[in-house]
Amino acid sequence: MIHNDRHNRARLIAPEIAPYLHGDEGAPLSLPRCTICGRVQWPPRPSCVECGGIRFSPYSAAPRGTLFSWTTTHRAPSPEYADLTPFTVVIVELDDHDGVRLLGRLAATGDVPSLRVGMRMHGARERDARERSLLTWRIDD
Repeated sequence: MIHNDRHNRARLIAPEIAPYLHGDEGAPLSLPRCTICGRVQWPPRPSCVECGGIRFSPYSAAPRGTLFSWTTTHRAPSPEYADLTPFTVVIVELDDHDGVRLLGRLAATGDVPSLRVGMRMHGARERDARERSLLTWRIDD
């Protein structure tokens, strides 16, 4: 029930973002693309930052890029996350879309990872233990 309440609250607070945040495991990464100039932008905005266009269509973006920043959390923000600590949240700049950076969870390894800005990453939607679909990133081999 908590998950549904939070999910619905996110839809009310930021309805323009909600369609891009959720998807089934393995679903493509969908981002808004301006129908006039073709620019992909994140986060969604009422108008295109490139041309001012106001119409967007979903665009399937390749979830590949470079590590821009990260933080590792050792304390759970609430009791429901206690079993997930420590966890690392990363910001990855996508390869094919200048300036588009996405936030996601680094795949759990059991250890605090050794990360460097510029590391190659690839992402996918995965279900967590609570059946939520999350964008999860892994370090390329």
